[in-house]
Amino acid sequence: MNLTVPPNSLWEYVRFRPASTEYVSLLGLPLDQDAEVINVRVQGSLGRRLVELGLTPGAQVRVLRRMPLGGPVQLLVRGYALSMRRSEAADIWVAADTGANGGALGGQP
Repeated sequence: MNLTVPPNSLWEYVRFRPASTEYVSLLGLPLDQDAEVINVRVQGSLGRRLVELGLTPGAQVRVLRRMPLGGPVQLLVRGYALSMRRSEAADIWVAADTGANGGALGGQP
């Protein structure tokens, strides 16, 4: 179920999810799997900057690549590529559908 208006709490996101939904940080999300941002736990000016860049609850994201040797993670967010440190990606939690529809949220192919 896709929510068109972001809910007021994390609980509202969680309770309307199908049973095949898995909650992971961006580091735990497999490459090229779509997910929906649930919670951005990055604090301070960096957290505000990520929100300004569109990384908000409800946004669709996909991990495009992870650089070797602890390098940054590249995401696809709102149609553009965004790179961030692994430590920042670990604090961003997403809902990934692990059902039979190929991993896309909302039943999209």
